[in-house]
Parts: sequence; structure tokens; C-alpha cells
Amino acid sequence: MSTAYLARSKLFDARTFRQAVEDGPDITAVYRQQLESAHDVLRDAYTNGVSSSELVAARAWLVDQVLVEAWTHFLGDYPVKDACLVPVGGYGRSELHPGSDIDLLLLLRAEPGPAMRESIEAFMRFLWDIGLEVGHSVRTVSDCVSQAKSDVTIITNLMEGRHLVGGGKLYEQMCKATGP
Repeated sequence: MSTAYLARSKLFDARTFRQAVEDGPDITAVYRQQLESAHDVLRDAYTNGVSSSELVAARAWLVDQVLVEAWTHFLGDYPVKDACLVPVGGYGRSELHPGSDIDLLLLLRAEPGPAMRESIEAFMRFLWDIGLEVGHSVRTVSDCVSQAKSDVTIITNLMEGRHLVGGGKLYEQMCKATGP
């Protein structure tokens, strides 16, 4: 059993998932069920000898899919250029061990106004409500630069980051600004 097999056929089917979200009155329950079912598949794969490197990559892929769906639901109305979601740390390397927290950077073009702040808060609450243990920061590019200059752990996390959803150009701008 390979990661591709797990990812495509067992862990997450976007069409089925989106239909369940549309049909169900409680999207929190749909997301929780999706995560629970996928984690059962990962446990079975582990029992059947799938390598740990494949399993941690498959788990990261699964969480990617869930986060993209949730981001679209809560922040999909904002212009792509204004915000993006960046996995950092181990999760940024696409390595997500069971029990690991999910480290995220919500990168913004500018300080959020009240409506966007409310959407970000709803997004983060939702992630916790569905059972994800999330560590997060909300920063602008200039915040990233100033924080990175003063804390080696922050620049290390940013270096291990990757763009997931939202403004790809904003992510590239952050990488260029923090690279030196």
C-alpha cells in the first residue's frame, strides 16, 4: 500500500466530502467524521506495514485537504492577494506525525480589519472544534521580517514553510523578504 493509494482512494475524496458538507446541517460533524475515518485508514495502513515516512506524508496530505476546504469556507470570499495559509515547521515539510500539532502561519497583506479578523477567528475556532491541535500566528510580511530577525526559531519555521492556499504571490513576497 502506498501513500498515493492512501491519499487518493482512502483518505479524502473531495467530491464526496463537499457533497456531505452541502447535505449536512452540521459541517463540524462532517469534518470530524472525515478526519476520524481517515485516521482509521492510517492506523490500518500502519498495522499492515506501510512505512512511517509514507504515513506521515499521507497524514500531512489529508490535513492539507481539510484545511483547504475549511479555508475556502471561512475565508474564500476575501481576495486571494490579501491572505494565504502557510504550513510551517514539520508540517511545512509535509511531515505530520500522529499527535503532532499543526503549525500554521496566516499571512496577511495588511493588518486585518474587523470582518477579516472575525473570519480568521471563526476559522481557527472551527479547526479546534473539529479536533485539530493548531499552533498559529497571524502576521504580515513585515511582521515576518521583524520577527525572523529577532528569533531563530521563527526564521527556521518560515524556511520550512510552504504555500497551501490563498495568495501565492504574497507567500513568494514573504519568502523573498525573509530570505536574506
